[in-house]
Amino acid sequence: MDRTHEHVLDFLGEDIAGYLVGDGYAGYTTIVGKRPSVIQTGCWAHVLRKYRDALKDSPAQASPMMSLIAALFDVEAAAIESKLDPASVLALRAERSRPILDRIRLLAESLRGHGSEQEAFGKAQKYLFNQWPALARFLEDGRVPIHNNSCESAIRPVAVGRRNWLFTGSERGGRAAAIAYSLIESCRRVEVDPYVYLRDVLVRVATHPASRVDELTPDRWKLLFGPQSAA
Repeated sequence: MDRTHEHVLDFLGEDIAGYLVGDGYAGYTTIVGKRPSVIQTGCWAHVLRKYRDALKDSPAQASPMMSLIAALFDVEAAAIESKLDPASVLALRAERSRPILDRIRLLAESLRGHGSEQEAFGKAQKYLFNQWPALARFLEDGRVPIHNNSCESAIRPVAVGRRNWLFTGSERGGRAAAIAYSLIESCRRVEVDPYVYLRDVLVRVATHPASRVDELTPDRWKLLFGPQSAA
């Protein structure tokens, strides 16, 4: 019903540990403060987007920043193309990404004071400096992505739907929609046809033992009841 950090904490639980890749949402900083085992990392796609927004009014300042940020993405693309393991990704980033990061920082420092914080370029600069420790953290571990685009892509249908429909009808309707979205997106993640899955599970659940309901999650269902399991 709201965007407070408590909801994320409840979802993550007490024993969560690892890297939390986010978009700068202030609640993540609070979460990291309450969960010392969680390390906050930033999203360079959001940085790039903010400088792109400034391109119209501040092209001479925003363009070189965008070029340097794009170079970071080129390094990641090279790692994916070469199918590098995390240790090799880390070594590649140390060799190629770290110098780029240094250049970004120097350029950003030289552009301090250009435009107000209410203007697009000023907002981009403020975001970059506020997020810098989290944005540089991908240099610590080759498993950590430099952006949260996979998450953004996964929730895009939800965001588009919310804009189109405006309302879910009630809190109960919102919960039902969240469950349906979660099941469908989970199907996509494990390469299961959502229609085939739902058609089977909605019938199977009537007689399936409640103590084994976890067998009906998309990943377990694929192994136990999916088309290939019967082959």
